[in-house]
Amino acid sequence: MGQSQVERRIALQLLQVRLEKDVIRNNRLQREQQCMQRRLKDFDEALNLEAEVARLTKQEYEEQCQKELARHEAIAAENQNAKYMKHFNMCRDVSGYFLAVKIEFGFIN
Repeated sequence: MGQSQVERRIALQLLQVRLEKDVIRNNRLQREQQCMQRRLKDFDEALNLEAEVARLTKQEYEEQCQKELARHEAIAAENQNAKYMKHFNMCRDVSGYFLAVKIEFGFIN
């Protein structure tokens, strides 16, 4: 009878050890799943941050391009105006010269 009690005690201990192993295994699986979820969340956050930085960089670049284009257009307008004034003054001077010559010939005749 003593041997059967020992066998029962050993069987009970074996059953408890198996239950503890199952609990340990389940806990490990839960931890691994939590770690995986955390890694995925961190990865998504990193992607979102990178996308936001890229969007802001693109926006700054577009604003800089707009400023450069406006500056270029202003310089082109100034150059066009200077060219117009140069030709206008030249034509006025030539017209004045022809008028002066005509007046001289008018007095001579």
